[in-house]
Amino acid sequence: MTELTTIAFDIETTGFGADDELTVVGFDSAVSSRVFLHTGTTPQVDLADRLNDTLQTPVQLSLHDSEQELLTELVTFITSTLTQRDAKLVAYNGERWNGGFDLPFLRTRLCRHKLEWPFGTLPYVDVMDVFEKRFNTSEDTLDGVYGDLIGSGLNDLDPLADSSEAVTT
Repeated sequence: MTELTTIAFDIETTGFGADDELTVVGFDSAVSSRVFLHTGTTPQVDLADRLNDTLQTPVQLSLHDSEQELLTELVTFITSTLTQRDAKLVAYNGERWNGGFDLPFLRTRLCRHKLEWPFGTLPYVDVMDVFEKRFNTSEDTLDGVYGDLIGSGLNDLDPLADSSEAVTT
């Protein structure tokens, strides 16, 4: 039996509505990360270098002028790279029975741009239910869960105060 490589998956958006846009799509594995970025503004020229200086695994960052361009490149990446590997996607509230956010939002945006769904053959695991059962996630933030999982020093790992600051940055 082949062991599947775990690839963490997450998105960031301008909001929760059907007309809101995708701003970031990220994939992370033990050996590298792939990030697609569309913010509507020009990011700092050295952003990729700063990311690679900060993180332990290399990050391939692509900057996109529009959501359409980001989604087109995303579909190409998934079909030419991820679906060709023995890999499984793992997310937190990406999509669960009776809920989820990332994959339903992504489906909506792909349909809006008339692009095919690229994840069809890729195994997927959502860890939200496991975390809710094993950790106290009823707080307003997940700081307690992070503390249980990685110990103190959360602020050292995430230099941003909250999600809105991340989107602005």
